Amino acid sequence: MSFTVVLYTKAPDIYEFVGFFEQEPVRCEEVEFEFRYGCGGDLELVFSFNLAQTSVQAVLVSRGNTIACVCKESVSEIKLSYDRDGFRVITMLSYENSEFKESFAVTLDPLVSINYGQIRG
Repeated sequence: MSFTVVLYTKAPDIYEFVGFFEQEPVRCEEVEFEFRYGCGGDLELVFSFNLAQTSVQAVLVSRGNTIACVCKESVSEIKLSYDRDGFRVITMLSYENSEFKESFAVTLDPLVSINYGQIRG
């Protein structure tokens, strides 16, 4: 399988995502990818991103029902982090004419969570 990725935002290589989620994407198009991560029991995390539209989405699903969803556009950076806080996908969003940047992190291990916040910068 070959991947052609047109980067309009700073993001890891698709193979880094495959290693991070420890599986192939469930949807893989030229610039759009979706990964599903089983969290044990009936909980699942669905993480998708579109590099051309600079958008990301994280959805927590329990027994087929959405219990949390974060969807953001204007993503300037996506990075994968392995540190003492766990395995995380971190996104940075910046907007023209704004002194604030937004970030949201999806943590896979040790606990599955979606954290969202703003920083001045």
